[in-house]
Amino acid sequence: MLLNGIHHVMVKVHDFDKSVVFYETLGAKMTHIWGDPEKRCALLDIGGQNLELISGAPEEPQPAGPVNHIAFRTEDCAACVATAVGAGARITREMSVVTIPAKPEPLVVRLAFVAGPDNESLEFFQIIE
Repeated sequence: MLLNGIHHVMVKVHDFDKSVVFYETLGAKMTHIWGDPEKRCALLDIGGQNLELISGAPEEPQPAGPVNHIAFRTEDCAACVATAVGAGARITREMSVVTIPAKPEPLVVRLAFVAGPDNESLEFFQIIE
């Protein structure tokens, strides 16, 4: 197989420091940081994959592109929502239990969505069955 996982997802952010603190509050660990005051970049480990933050986004929210949201795997959706909201996120879809009619068997998950510091759509995804 040519692909063996996702190395990182990049989010262009307006307030670099605020975004770094937000994701670290959720448990991300910074592994690398580089750049100059005009263009800073950081890699944050989020459990074996990385989130790359790059400064330089305008202050106003950007139109959505083909990627709709970032879904974070968690074992405690409620704690993620509470922590994210405490760090400044706003809930965009309340936490609920959803049965996804997947095959070979349904997938039962607890999920919620929040808007992050740059209005990025973040999902907390907890498999419960």
